[in-house]
Amino acid sequence: MKLRGRLSSWMTVGAIAGALAGCGSSGAAVSNRHELRLIAPSTDGAANSEHPRLVWAGLGEPAASYRVEAFADDAHTQSIEAATTAVPELTLSAPYDAGQRVYVRVEALDGAGLSLGRADSRFHAVPLPDDLPRAAVPILDAARGGGGYTLFNIQDPLPPQQEDRVAALLVVNAHGEVVWWRRFPAGFVTDAWVGADGRLRYVYSPNGGPSQAFESSWDGASSWRSRDGALVHHDLTVGPDDRYLYLTTVVREVLGTPFEGDGIELVDPATNQVTWSWNIFDHIPVTDFNGIDLLLPGVNGQGQDWTHCNALAWDPKRRLIWLSVRNLSRLLAIDYPSGEVRATFGETGLGGEELMDHQHAPEIDDDGSLLYFDNGLDRGWSRVAGFAWDAAAGTVTPNFEWRDDAKFYDPALGDVDRLANGHLLITSGVGGTVLGKPARLIEISAEGEKLWQLELGSGQRPAGYWIYRAQRLSSDQLPDGANPFD
Repeated sequence: MKLRGRLSSWMTVGAIAGALAGCGSSGAAVSNRHELRLIAPSTDGAANSEHPRLVWAGLGEPAASYRVEAFADDAHTQSIEAATTAVPELTLSAPYDAGQRVYVRVEALDGAGLSLGRADSRFHAVPLPDDLPRAAVPILDAARGGGGYTLFNIQDPLPPQQEDRVAALLVVNAHGEVVWWRRFPAGFVTDAWVGADGRLRYVYSPNGGPSQAFESSWDGASSWRSRDGALVHHDLTVGPDDRYLYLTTVVREVLGTPFEGDGIELVDPATNQVTWSWNIFDHIPVTDFNGIDLLLPGVNGQGQDWTHCNALAWDPKRRLIWLSVRNLSRLLAIDYPSGEVRATFGETGLGGEELMDHQHAPEIDDDGSLLYFDNGLDRGWSRVAGFAWDAAAGTVTPNFEWRDDAKFYDPALGDVDRLANGHLLITSGVGGTVLGKPARLIEISAEGEKLWQLELGSGQRPAGYWIYRAQRLSSDQLPDGANPFD
């Protein structure tokens, strides 16, 4: 996937001199003695402030000053503002409205005010509220990675009932500029993705209210939501017969203590009728538990946190539903429709305890292998891992492992997606002062080389903002206006 309709910000003056055939602000002919390139905002990208900060770089003969002018049209006839500066950056003074297209020209001048060269760029304004985080992209191999756009949800690690807790979805371009965002009332957004029909699906838990799954347009108009009382959490996906498959909270009292476990429901979205269901209490004995995790409240506050399942994956070739049971450090392969557990992986199962530790986000690869984010909560370090399963032989063979560095440790959250180009998009989602690293999105090649990395700033939160999951999008999956220069 790649950005469409990009106007290169590397245009040399020589390449456009014939088309411009014009004069600089001084009236002298534009030369090619000083090549300029606009760095930020990126060309065809977004400025996340109503007062965009322009940054550029020059090559060749040093410039004494720069003339900057912003226009409302591509023909550069409707000037909005103009300024001269001695340094290669400038914050525009006019306030720019959300969605406004801005066309910028930067011209390098010598000591006599004669033009040394100029460059044009364009962007649109997407101002963000102060409490939404900004992102940086320290790694971008534009030739091989980082193409397209990335949707992700931010989570605010403030106490659950704090009124200024932030819940939001963001879409960024390859440069980390936010091209679209949507705020939710204080709460928690987990799984979020765009379907083939261009509609959003997500799970949202408001402060003080039950969590639910939703299908909506980009502007928030809901076309489906899970039934009341289902207590959906963590994950919503497409399952058998193109029906919605999601996780629910189920509770059972154990020796006077409520244990919060997990259920699965398969729902026909046209009628919202449950056509199949499954309950973990029927398959794992309550004597099987993690004593430390059980001390914590469950995800929906209905009891103690027994299983804390966090992800589902439908495997149509094998007619299996893969279930990630985080607190028990295992994956279950559940036969559909019988509901029988065909195989267990990890603790008490194939591969043993070394295979996974408080894992997240299993994904079925094209060859049937399983990829997952192995958090390593008990181990103390994280990795992206994979294994192949020979069902006939009853064996598993680890076939992939990737670690970034000693700071690649996320005791919670985490995601890994196989992209269309064979690369992996990894969500290393816990950040801030807790671990001394930012929440990150990382794209690696099939050989494990880093090609793109986004780092989320802490913004107004000393503990930072966290990222739950991410999805790579192409430009034709974006909402209207997110890429206004198509």
